[in-house]
Amino acid sequence: MRIKKDSKGGKKELSALEIKAMSKAGLHAVGTVSGLCLKVDAAGNKSWVLRVLIGGRRRSMGLGGYPSVTLAEACDKARKARNLIDEGIDPIGHRQKLKEGSATVTFAKAAELFIENKSPEWKNEKHIAQWRNTIKDYCKSISSKDVSQIETHHIRQLLEDIWLTKTETASRLRGRIEAILDWATVNKYRKGDNPARWSGHLEHLLASPKKIHKVEHHGALPWKDMPQFVKLLRTKGGIGQRCLEFVLLTLCRTSEAIESTWDEIDFDKKTWTIPATRTKQKKIHIVALSSVAIDLLNSIERNSKYIFSHNGKTPISQDTMQISLKRMAKEMASLKGCAVHGFRSSYRDWAAETTNFSHDIMETVLGHKVGSSVELAYKRTNFLEQRYPLMEDWASFIYKEVI
Repeated sequence: MRIKKDSKGGKKELSALEIKAMSKAGLHAVGTVSGLCLKVDAAGNKSWVLRVLIGGRRRSMGLGGYPSVTLAEACDKARKARNLIDEGIDPIGHRQKLKEGSATVTFAKAAELFIENKSPEWKNEKHIAQWRNTIKDYCKSISSKDVSQIETHHIRQLLEDIWLTKTETASRLRGRIEAILDWATVNKYRKGDNPARWSGHLEHLLASPKKIHKVEHHGALPWKDMPQFVKLLRTKGGIGQRCLEFVLLTLCRTSEAIESTWDEIDFDKKTWTIPATRTKQKKIHIVALSSVAIDLLNSIERNSKYIFSHNGKTPISQDTMQISLKRMAKEMASLKGCAVHGFRSSYRDWAAETTNFSHDIMETVLGHKVGSSVELAYKRTNFLEQRYPLMEDWASFIYKEVI
């Protein structure tokens, strides 16, 4: 193989003009992508070849003839092939399988590729870790199996082991396996129906989760105890406690609060705009801020782009507020077993029992969808103006014991 070198003795990258002018028979290193070569035969015909090491063996992979495949296209093909090698996939065998409609990848590899593709969308490291851990802990029986060979009995067997004893985990696991196998089908690693699908399939083989497992809701503080709790909370220092206070005033979810940034707050309009990427509904949610919420924000030092940060660089952790709750439960008995998410239920009970606001306005405060799919198609309001008085009433109620 012939390798051109630059003035400093390094490998030279061949230009498109040099490729066009090349006439000497042999294998010429292109230089742009490691292993990419231009092959010139005795008759002057040219083609692209990628020389790589696969499974300890030196292999040559044809990438097409020149000039039908340009230099830029050959480089792109070579990079994609090398990416497959980095992922543990033989690009030559992979290409052949694709032609046959049966590319090969193990379930473990498919799971990792799926998680890598979806992780930018999730943005929550804890959620990503949960996906990896459940797959690692419960899918050992299929982890090394080719996804194209996974059938219903494989899924049924691994789920049956935990379906009755860890129903919620098993149900979540089934959904994750289904998503991974759907990804594998779209990427042509398997064909046919998804063996992990529930509707019309596993629902006939496994008992309904709703009938064998009672859903445990987040522990909620009785709404009448909210003023006492806020009074206690206001005696505590720390950015975690202030974040918890913000959650009470905005009724948002934990992840929405801890990742909130100053540029999401409009102090003039008294709104907090939560991006679609951080909401459960994957739609922008505008929170109407009460006067108390604005005062709270103005009391926090702006030492970071994040509103709630210990170090000025990253947001507080997911567990900070829950840890604070557990500590305060030692001082207030009714807090025992309560979860941060449960305060949304406390608000909802208060609103239903003590106010005359409509159901839609009460639910929109929580970022919930309201109405049927048909109604939603025609509904264009987010009830923002109507939510301001409700948020003011809520703030006045929970702060009524704070001097």
